[in-house]
Amino acid sequence: MIDTGRTYDRIIFVTSRAVRSKDRLRVEDELVKKFNVPVTIHDGSWIIDRVYEHDHKYLAYEYLKAGQYDVSKMVVGPRDFERRKNLDALEERIAKGGQHGGEVTQRVVDALETAQLSRMLERPRIETVGRFDRTVKLAKKHETRRQKMQAIYERAWTDLWWFDEVDVINDS
Repeated sequence: MIDTGRTYDRIIFVTSRAVRSKDRLRVEDELVKKFNVPVTIHDGSWIIDRVYEHDHKYLAYEYLKAGQYDVSKMVVGPRDFERRKNLDALEERIAKGGQHGGEVTQRVVDALETAQLSRMLERPRIETVGRFDRTVKLAKKHETRRQKMQAIYERAWTDLWWFDEVDVINDS
């Protein structure tokens, strides 16, 4: 990019892979020093955060072709209306979630419940798995080991029995 001769105010690089914070910061600093242009690197966790925490799922479906989401093929069951209401309420509560004591634990519980509701509502695989991954990430962040193990188990169970993804289980 620099060799094109254009001037840039900032360069933003996005990757779907996980990047350790330490490595990301080191590379950003090296590039700023070398090219005198601020560089920001976003990884897979940033993408998940933007898609789910900031409710931009439609962008992932429309522009990234992530998942196979076709509203016209969805069959609404008798309990789905209540599940959707619960899912929306939990997502809102997670977004507002506090950072103190019981609020943190409840936030992880809510995140796991959203993943389970997403599974029951037959949401696209990427959405459901993203919610399980968010739960694991929150449990790790807040050091709630039991909840982390439960989320990992639920994710593996979902991959195997819900999405028939045997290879994902074998790779774990």
